[in-house]
This record gives sequence, structure tokens and C-alpha cells, in this order.
Amino acid sequence: MLVTTTSTIETAEIKAYLGIVTGEIGFNGPTFSKKFEGSRGNAEAKNVYWALSLHEAKDMALQEMIVAAEKTGANAVVGVSCSFDSLGEGYDRVMVSYTGTAVKTVLKREF
Repeated sequence: MLVTTTSTIETAEIKAYLGIVTGEIGFNGPTFSKKFEGSRGNAEAKNVYWALSLHEAKDMALQEMIVAAEKTGANAVVGVSCSFDSLGEGYDRVMVSYTGTAVKTVLKREF
């Protein structure tokens, strides 16, 4: 499935707008940080683990949005944006959200 942040697709014509689709994943920072308890407080390791966890959460949220688009019969999602929200004090919980518009497209003919 084609996923783009732009509102148009250069090589395709949008034939139908099928609706807004989203993908959301939340994760709990302290849960991920527990892996490093007893590791002598290695702040760098915790930061790397947080970055990897965030990357994984982004991938999961994006896949959730794509599945939602597929359920509408879409073959592309346009106007995609990603946002991050803190759900607790000290960034204990983070929500990753993707939003876009599911569309049905056809390839433009090349002459």
C-alpha cells in the first residue's frame, strides 16, 4: 500500500476518498526501563532502549493505520501525519498516532 504525507500522488489519480484512518499505539516508559534496572544506571543504554521502543511503536502504529485503510478497500493513504503525546507525568506513557485519508487510486497512463 502506498502511504504518503502529500495530498496527491504524482503517478496516480485519486478516484475516491474513503475516509480518515488512524493507527495508535501507547507504551509505558517505566515498563521498558525495567529491563535496565540493575545495569548500574546506564543512562546511555536506557536512552538507546527508549529510542528503539519508540521506533517499534511508530512501526506498529503505522501498520495499524494501513490495516484500517485496507478494511475500507483503499490502495493508498494520503496526507499522513504522525504525532506523539505524553500521557503521564515525566513522559511515563507515550502515545504514537498516525492519521491519514484512505483513498482508491488508479495509475495514470504514460504517453
